[in-house]
Amino acid sequence: MQGRGDWKPTLTRGVGLLLPCGETKDETGIDGPFDADALRGAAMSLGFLVSYLGGAAVWTAVWVAVIWAGWRLWARLAGGPAPVPARELPVLVSLGFFLMLTQYPFPDRATMICPVPGVRAEVMPFNTVPQLMGIYGRWGWEGVFDSTLIPAAVMNVVFCLFIGAALVWQGRLSDRAILLFGAGLTLAVETTQLTGIWGLYPCAYRQFDTDDLITNFLGVALGLRLARSRGWGRPRLGQPAE
Repeated sequence: MQGRGDWKPTLTRGVGLLLPCGETKDETGIDGPFDADALRGAAMSLGFLVSYLGGAAVWTAVWVAVIWAGWRLWARLAGGPAPVPARELPVLVSLGFFLMLTQYPFPDRATMICPVPGVRAEVMPFNTVPQLMGIYGRWGWEGVFDSTLIPAAVMNVVFCLFIGAALVWQGRLSDRAILLFGAGLTLAVETTQLTGIWGLYPCAYRQFDTDDLITNFLGVALGLRLARSRGWGRPRLGQPAE
């Protein structure tokens, strides 16, 4: 946010959009469960986005390489085909990229402060709505479209859309299985954020948010629907996989 006080942008929610952390009522004079000033206009520089997405892409490449090497080793020991089937690659890439976006960048354990300022669990569904209303009440539609809340939700949907479509393209799972996988995936990701990667870090450094659960699952479901509409994969909802 420019010209409205000093704050440090930090990755906290969604798949990783910049949101300000550490502001308090004393700094902003705003009472309530969220800071409308902070949520409006959190600056995302092109350089940071390139660095962030590039870093996640590098970790994704490492993820795919480890899976590929493990696949080859298992195939050699079992005497089966060594190459990873082409239909598996979109699943590995989309899933790996999403997982890295939700956890990267990884903080320095030696310097992180617990609890991380601004990282608090949001357990109320659709908590984004009152936040957007608060922003609208101060700055109208300009403030709403200047905030990071809408882009964060859109990015959640888009990245998970690729996962749903990739699972359909893979052709191994029924629609019901894909939806269950999507629900389990987003719950696992948010729980991982809540627990600081299951205790690897002394506290959470990314925000658990029920709205992320909703938008992530919605993305998988939309990807499933779009892929089916193009005739990808095999089974329809409720039908067993062939």
